[in-house]
Amino acid sequence: MEESSSSTYVEDQEPVVLAFVNSKSGGRYGPKVIKKFKKLLPEGHIFDLSEGGPRPGLLLFEQHRHNMKCIACGGDGTVGWLLSVLDDLDWEVWPDVAVLPLGTGNDMARILLWGNGYSGGSLVNFVNDIKNNSRSVKLDRWLCTFIPYSISGKDTGKKKKKKKKNLPIPDEEIKNVVMNNYFSIGLDSKIALDFDNLRSSHPGLFRSKAMNYGWYGLFSMKGAMSPSKSIRSNVHIKIDGEEVRIKKSFVAIIVANIPSYAGGTDLWGYGGSKYSSSNICDNMFEVVGITGALHGIALQGHISHAYRLGQVNILQLCCSVLIYIGLCNRN
Repeated sequence: MEESSSSTYVEDQEPVVLAFVNSKSGGRYGPKVIKKFKKLLPEGHIFDLSEGGPRPGLLLFEQHRHNMKCIACGGDGTVGWLLSVLDDLDWEVWPDVAVLPLGTGNDMARILLWGNGYSGGSLVNFVNDIKNNSRSVKLDRWLCTFIPYSISGKDTGKKKKKKKKNLPIPDEEIKNVVMNNYFSIGLDSKIALDFDNLRSSHPGLFRSKAMNYGWYGLFSMKGAMSPSKSIRSNVHIKIDGEEVRIKKSFVAIIVANIPSYAGGTDLWGYGGSKYSSSNICDNMFEVVGITGALHGIALQGHISHAYRLGQVNILQLCCSVLIYIGLCNRN
């Protein structure tokens, strides 16, 4: 993982405010939010992300990029979507990005002090704050390169060790993804995958934030009741070039860029004699371990802490078998 450049903003004239609304996010407030914004923003400044994503709106106002302010109306996945399009556009100056939290966890909105969730009230003060009272902050973002581990062996039918040969990996199988919040390996990713698969196949079961929390809690409890396999023998981590010992009890590893996980949990906590506190623009990310679903539930209840493995800016991680890996991308 390597650090990517942080965004900057050049103060100019009266800001041009654009709202990008994900109508499918968590609480399904999107359509109501669009109606409210139409009373507060000029015509043509509001974009429904279900109609082509953020790119058309950004390009339409490209000439105003020096004094543009964008509102990502959705969850963490919506914020990541908007930032990824800005990455592709590669403007010399980035607009500021504010967040109206419509998702389930809303971790990015929490750490940027935009709140933990929109509940349907007036947006007058919110828009006024964006125009006149907000300040710019920098956010570390990280490039994650995923390289598949491919080994082939030919079985001769005899009771001898198979000869294994490392095969070249096609470029198209190497994936580069930018991490904004965090990514996880193991049980945590399995729970998130089950949640997202059900939401994709049965969207009618996810009509409100409360229902989303209920389903996520159900999958977490299911994980707590099921035997959890240790990832120690299949995952190897190098921090600053040195391999880090993984506890046998670990069932998940989480790499965190911001001090908010799964709806407000600070996995890292305060600093100490060895480490500093987590910060969104310190050129560092935090690596922690979790011992099981019950441990994860205790973390979210703020009655436990994650096990610290390191605070770094380069990480090498190898999984020797198929294992669940997930980037935070929840709408």
